[in-house]
Amino acid sequence: MAAKKTERRVQLNVDPAANENTRRQRPVLSEQEALVLRLLAAGVPTSAIADRLAVNEPEVKQHIKALLLKVRAKSKPSLVSHGPTPD
Repeated sequence: MAAKKTERRVQLNVDPAANENTRRQRPVLSEQEALVLRLLAAGVPTSAIADRLAVNEPEVKQHIKALLLKVRAKSKPSLVSHGPTPD
């Protein structure tokens, strides 16, 4: 006798907000990230960005890393070439 195969469907309870950025055309940026991106696009060096925002340079670099991940860019030049930043 062959065993009867039964098909079970499992529904996962996934929070819709967990995939918020994957459904949007543009990622949501914090105010600091948006400022850093605008200054990078203007050609301002990382140390000068830190001075303008009154933060330390490692914090600016962390914002840049977060931006690279959010827009899936591999470098700073490709980051700023993704178009205008959201207001």
